[in-house]
Amino acid sequence: NQVVHFDFRKLDVFSFGENQNCLVGSVDLLYRNSWNEVRTLHFNGEQSMIEALKTILGKMHQDAAPPDSVEVFCYSQHLRGLIRTRVQQLVSECIELRLSSTRQETGRFKALRVSGQTWGVFFERLNVSVQKLENAIEFYGAISHNKLHGLSVQVETNHVKLPAVVDGFASEGIIQFFFEETQDENGFNIYILDESNRVEVYHHCEGSKEELVRDVSRFYSSSHDRFTYGSSFINFNLPQFYQIVKVDGREQVIPFRTKSIGNMPPANQDHDTPLLQQYFS
Repeated sequence: NQVVHFDFRKLDVFSFGENQNCLVGSVDLLYRNSWNEVRTLHFNGEQSMIEALKTILGKMHQDAAPPDSVEVFCYSQHLRGLIRTRVQQLVSECIELRLSSTRQETGRFKALRVSGQTWGVFFERLNVSVQKLENAIEFYGAISHNKLHGLSVQVETNHVKLPAVVDGFASEGIIQFFFEETQDENGFNIYILDESNRVEVYHHCEGSKEELVRDVSRFYSSSHDRFTYGSSFINFNLPQFYQIVKVDGREQVIPFRTKSIGNMPPANQDHDTPLLQQYFS
């Protein structure tokens, strides 16, 4: 016999231990539909929690009233109470996100780590989608694509000519977002660089840069203490956001601010840290 000690505050039942096993092996869903008929669904396997969650949320339209009750029962031999509580918390949180989204605040999302893989649950006006996110560029790209309408082109830095200021500003080991206004002032472009400087480019995006920055930062803040990611997934240094601006006819990179920065003078180069130094084209 072996005694194993756990810190229950940090225990992740969906990605447990060194092998990151999901402790939820199957889910039976029992519900009553709008015709007052009782229905049952069964989900089995490592992704059963993801499949059950998507099914539950998909049966709720955004303007629906909250369910009268949601009860979770667990029949595991070990950690029964903890598993039940974690599943109850997850389901309740996702239902709240689904029913509280509004037309003015679309694109809510939640990240969920299951069996060592990260999934993004995206809450939109008409549906709920689930996407597997295998690396940093897919993760931040999925958030951007969900928040902004644009054409996504994933490229390698040696296959595309990036703006000189972006190419010169790229730093390994951090996630970087660069916003660039289009020449016709109809939308903007966005360049996302991951820790290895792989690039995803979005052209002619329409949407709120402030909302994108807020949601990416919110994910970082809410997930940093709850999830433990392998080094192959995401380096959870807080992503850096920049705006490409023209000053005296020359392009510069400056830190992104939530307020208008089109006329903001560049930071004093003599006092900048190396990360925030100015690059000129």
